[in-house]
This record gives sequence, structure tokens and C-alpha cells, in this order.
Amino acid sequence: MKSAKVLSYCLIGVLILGFSGIASAADNEPQGTGLVQQLWTDMKNADADAIAKYISSEFQSIHEDGTRNNNEQLELIKNLSLGEYTLSDFCVTENDSVIIVTYFVTVEETLAGKRLPARKSARLSAWQKTDEGWKWIIHANVRPME
Repeated sequence: MKSAKVLSYCLIGVLILGFSGIASAADNEPQGTGLVQQLWTDMKNADADAIAKYISSEFQSIHEDGTRNNNEQLELIKNLSLGEYTLSDFCVTENDSVIIVTYFVTVEETLAGKRLPARKSARLSAWQKTDEGWKWIIHANVRPME
């Protein structure tokens, strides 16, 4: 069941890009894995200033409680209050200018003022290569708030 879910999330990334260039964490940790790890380090530290340097002005996210643009996402991150977390089951799809990463995170977090207990949930993030480096363009948090 778990591998079927991971495969489903990987296929989403492939469909978004329209090609089948899937890499996994076993392939010497693709660049997308490092981007996600840095993002989570910055979120844990509530370092919105660091994230502001790589979030796209066209950024969009979707969460159980609604959508956010780049400014709204940065505000959420400032007030996120993450506990310890574990990232796992990375699936990375890369082409020359876009990286899509699906993965699971186990984390205790506060979202929309509600403290959510630690449990494994799926996420999707994508980055686009620009002259200034990789920009975070989308994020999907598919964890239900209950």
C-alpha cells in the first residue's frame, strides 16, 4: 500500500512535466532532495528571510485551509512552530528548468492556529531554474487538518 502511494505521487510529478525522467534518492540524492531538505531546515528555524530569497514572486501553495501566494506562505512560515520532523520516500522528477519533488514528512506542526499531531503525510514542491538560481514555485500540503 505504501509503495503504491509513493508511486502515485511520483506519477503526479511525471504528469505535471509531461516526461518520464524520474530519479530517486538512491541515485546519489538528486538536487531536488537537497532543495526540500534546505526548505525544511529554514521552515523549522522559521527563517522567512532565507526562504524569501528563493521563493518565486509567482509562488502558489495549497493547504487544507486554502491557498496562499508567496507573501501569505512566508507569513505562515514565520508562525509555523515545527517540531522535530522526518523526511522520507523522495521521488524527484527533473528536467533542465523544473524540479518536482514528492515526499512524505512526519512532523508535529501548527497550521491555521491548530496544533496537529505528528503523523506521516504527503507533500509536493517544485522549483524553477532562473538566472538567480532555483526558485520555489509551488507547494502542496495534502495533510487533512481533521
